[in-house]
Amino acid sequence: MEKFKAVLFDFDGVIAKTMEDSSRAWAQACTELGFTFDPEEFFLCEGMKSTEYAGRLVSRHGRETAEIKKLVARKNEVYCSNNQFSFYLGIESLVERLRDDGIMIGVVSGGSRQRLLSGRSGELLKRCDTVVTGDELKQGKPSPEGYIRAALELKVSSSECLVIENAPLGIESAKRAGMRCIAVCSTLSSNHLREADEVVADHAELVQLFVDGGSSPLKAAQ
Repeated sequence: MEKFKAVLFDFDGVIAKTMEDSSRAWAQACTELGFTFDPEEFFLCEGMKSTEYAGRLVSRHGRETAEIKKLVARKNEVYCSNNQFSFYLGIESLVERLRDDGIMIGVVSGGSRQRLLSGRSGELLKRCDTVVTGDELKQGKPSPEGYIRAALELKVSSSECLVIENAPLGIESAKRAGMRCIAVCSTLSSNHLREADEVVADHAELVQLFVDGGSSPLKAAQ
């Protein structure tokens, strides 16, 4: 891994198994406030800022823009009251392995800093070298803003960063930032992730790439 000085992780669906709970929270909030909700569309939009996603729903239903804030707030209330947070198996040890190897760790998420840094996730993210969240950005994914900002904060070039993503918007964000990207099929099938440099079936396969490199972009970069 001589070429890559930093590995930048998406959070939801990559570090933490949160997308299923988020989907249920959006579904309940939408039902209560009179919006239709499509779970597959939600997973495809993962990485988009919550306000942008809510804005899409509000616009589709011809509702007032004031409803955006109300919808996001209700979704957050439901999520905070009903979630079963857990890390994907192997992800915590992978972060520690990379740090031990001298690789800088970053997180680039469309989620809010308050949510990411609270509870168990906060303990892991405190060990990261940079955390960029959606509420700090002008544009969410697929804009490259978040990944570019992370590279600047780490003082590395885009070509020295490897991104781990799980959704099309995140992959596009990484590629537009000039970074290599590995996608993991945690919430979507591989046919949705074809723009990544490499696609792995699950987190076990992801971790294995860092153990022996295989034929992955990590191997090619050495």
